[in-house]
Amino acid sequence: MNELDQLDSIFTENRNRLNDIIKQFQFISKFEFTLNKDMVYTQGDLINYPGIYKIDIKIPENVELNDWIDKFEKQWGHEDYQRHFVPNIKKKRRNAFHLDITTWYPLYIGKSINISKRIRDHIHFKLSRTTTALKLLERVNIYGNEFRISTIEIQVKNYDLIVSEFENYFREEINPIIGRK
Repeated sequence: MNELDQLDSIFTENRNRLNDIIKQFQFISKFEFTLNKDMVYTQGDLINYPGIYKIDIKIPENVELNDWIDKFEKQWGHEDYQRHFVPNIKKKRRNAFHLDITTWYPLYIGKSINISKRIRDHIHFKLSRTTTALKLLERVNIYGNEFRISTIEIQVKNYDLIVSEFENYFREEINPIIGRK
C-alpha cells in the first residue's frame, strides 16, 4: 500500500468517526423575524461565530402544505429574481421532503466562518450583488413571511474540511427546499 492509499484509509476511518459525531449535534434556534421593507438586522451578536446555519420559513396556519409549497415556489422563482446570483428551488429536495411539517419549513442550510455576517448578507444584499445569497429584502413578493435562524457553532482548526461535512450531512438529512447543491 502506497502512502496515498494509507492516507486515504486513515481519512475514510476518521470521516466515518466524524459522521458519527455530527449525528449528535442539533440546530439551536436563535431568533425569528418577519420580513418587511423596514426590517433591520440587529441580532448579529447572538450568532457571531463560525459554523452552519439553517433558515426556516413559517407555514401559515390552516394552509395545505402542498398548496403553500406551490405558491412559495412560484414566488421564489419569479422572473424578477432569476439570474441574480440567488439559489434556486431544488425540485429533488421538495419531492424528497417529509410532508409532516406543520410549522417551520426548512428553506436553506449554509456554512460560514462568521454566521452573523452571512445572515446579514442573506437578508440585505441587493440583487445587483454578484455574491450568491438569498437577498430576502429584495423579494417584496414574500414580505410578511416569518423566518427563523438556527445555528450549530463549530470552532475547529480544520474548518473547511470539518464544517463542510456538517453542512453536507444536514443538507441531506433536512432537505431544505432552496440551495445550490
